[in-house]
Amino acid sequence: GPGVELECGHILHEHCVRTKLTVKWPGARITFAFAMCPLCNTPIREKNNFSSLLKQVTELEKTIKMHAMHMLKIEKLLADPAITTPGRRFYNNPEGYAMDLFSYYMCSKCNQPYYGGTRLCEVNANPDANFVATDLVCGGCSGGGSCKKHGTDFIFYKCRFCCNLANWFCFGLVHYCEKCHSHPYEYWDYNNRLTSMPPQCPGKDKCPLGIEHPSNGFEEFA
Repeated sequence: GPGVELECGHILHEHCVRTKLTVKWPGARITFAFAMCPLCNTPIREKNNFSSLLKQVTELEKTIKMHAMHMLKIEKLLADPAITTPGRRFYNNPEGYAMDLFSYYMCSKCNQPYYGGTRLCEVNANPDANFVATDLVCGGCSGGGSCKKHGTDFIFYKCRFCCNLANWFCFGLVHYCEKCHSHPYEYWDYNNRLTSMPPQCPGKDKCPLGIEHPSNGFEEFA
């Protein structure tokens, strides 16, 4: 097929570039490696053939970066050593740190990105192993209501079975974090009944969420 020269100078098949930009990220978590030149990791820039697709990518990345920076401020991480220590990967780059630290997912109902916690929630889990796009639903679309000031941007559900933020909403019933989603029937069955007791919250002072909430396993909580 015909080739196209990117601004970085590399020449790629037009069909391959178009497919990359159309299919987008490969798993559940939104990432932007698909919008990079595979030979030099420079953002793909080419005005004649892919302007519409690149505009979509740019707008999505801008939206997520703004939200990620806001979350960095909320979590009081602007002075984190990862940003302030010379030689560290994200030294003087809070935006890059925020994008690496926080996870965002695309809601299958409203087609808008939503915050799904930090990447630390993915430790010991493989979120793409059981990846079903329709299970990804934001707080607003899964019944969390709407704030008069912020809309649905800051409605977060906790995982039903532990003290982490949820980023999966499955079967129209249950919110999961990454770790619990990797073994979805460990604590309940198809009839929405508990089959074993999940670990309980150690209390507000030690809870990763820092809040009081219902006992793990029994109800949804936003």
